[in-house]
Amino acid sequence: MSLKQKIINASIWILLGYTLSQLIRLASGFIISRLLSPEIFGLMAIVYVVIVAIALMTDVGLTLSVMKSKNTDDPNYLNTIWSVQIVKGVVIFVITVFFSAGFYIFNEIGVLPKNTAYANPLLPFIILALSLNALIAAFDPTWVMLAAKNMQQALITKIEIISQILCAIASILWAWFDKSPWAIVVGMIVGTLSKSLLSHHYNLVKVNKWHIDKKFLFEILHFGKWVFLTTLIGFYAINGDRVILGAYVDESTLGLYAIAYMFYSLVFTIHEKLIGSVIYPALASSYEQGAERLNLNYKKFRLYSDAGLMLLAGIFYASAQLIINILYDDRYQAAGNILQTLAVAIIAMRYRVTEQYFLIINKPYLGTVITTVKAIALILLIPTLFHQYGFDGAVWGVVISTFVSAPVMLYFKYKHQILDIKYELITLPLLVLGWAIGYFCVWFVEYLIRLFVV
Repeated sequence: MSLKQKIINASIWILLGYTLSQLIRLASGFIISRLLSPEIFGLMAIVYVVIVAIALMTDVGLTLSVMKSKNTDDPNYLNTIWSVQIVKGVVIFVITVFFSAGFYIFNEIGVLPKNTAYANPLLPFIILALSLNALIAAFDPTWVMLAAKNMQQALITKIEIISQILCAIASILWAWFDKSPWAIVVGMIVGTLSKSLLSHHYNLVKVNKWHIDKKFLFEILHFGKWVFLTTLIGFYAINGDRVILGAYVDESTLGLYAIAYMFYSLVFTIHEKLIGSVIYPALASSYEQGAERLNLNYKKFRLYSDAGLMLLAGIFYASAQLIINILYDDRYQAAGNILQTLAVAIIAMRYRVTEQYFLIINKPYLGTVITTVKAIALILLIPTLFHQYGFDGAVWGVVISTFVSAPVMLYFKYKHQILDIKYELITLPLLVLGWAIGYFCVWFVEYLIRLFVV
């Protein structure tokens, strides 16, 4: 199969899987939001950030290493990857237990700010329960990484969809009888466990075994050190909003933000999936054919990515309140204004393709610099604008922080001769088209409501 055919096939499966995934997510969210209160979503937003932060503290880019390595035909390499993955999972489990104990102790002695999600007595116990996910995922087989490298998305997508359905069913059933955060926790554990079991059941290669080859270990860790640093800083640049807001607002307000952010993350997640499963491996393959082929494909991917993001930013900005009005009851209506503000940040996602380009040409430290600028901006802007303009100002701080690194990115692009002003500007009119599409959708839905309801 040619590279073009692989790209098309992988893209179709990713988009199909993502569409089904979001339908499941929206359907289950629609049901669970009526069974649980906004405060619970605020609490789980903090839990999610803590769990992801701990995972990224040990991230050495194993999947990226597999995608970039030429040694994937060697069983010793794959077994080394698997062994490092197990060590990583155990370390995550231990760190999570310590974090759980820390939250419990700090809450008992009154260190954590009162009337915030951090002071919820359930927080340490939920974090402790979710530490099991790290141990479960640690033993996932390496064929999943190989499939991602070869853009073989069909089986991966099927496994993800099945596990998500089981996760949703478990959460809804638990929430039906017990309207507590444990409904979401149980669903997350069921989802991770089912995904791991299915991955082992459909193992496409020789079963992994414990083995560490020093040569391959050095290769993995040498590449992973920059991935680790970039990912760790990147975590804060992406998730730091909830970390900071959790210390300033109550659980209900944070829950509204979490609902709005969930829709923003729909765009972010599919963009990251396409980057990780299609664009990165395709650019890596192009790199082997020379700089000219790499730059040509980079421009193509950048153009397609920008076009889609501009359209979606305009659509979400125009239709944000309608989305919330349709899917949620009156308790969640304030999330519409938050979502409209976050929609502006979708525009800033356009530079993620360029960050992958820097990884491909073995200059991952450039991505680290860019991500650091974003993280620093987030740390400074949210508290400053919160004190000046309240919660709305803090949300705008989140949005502005995503654009602060743009001048740095443009400079790096200029330095590496991939800056093309035409490509920077050509897709901007699609923002207006996206807004027009969103505005028409809002008008049409409101017209149908007046026609059939009144």
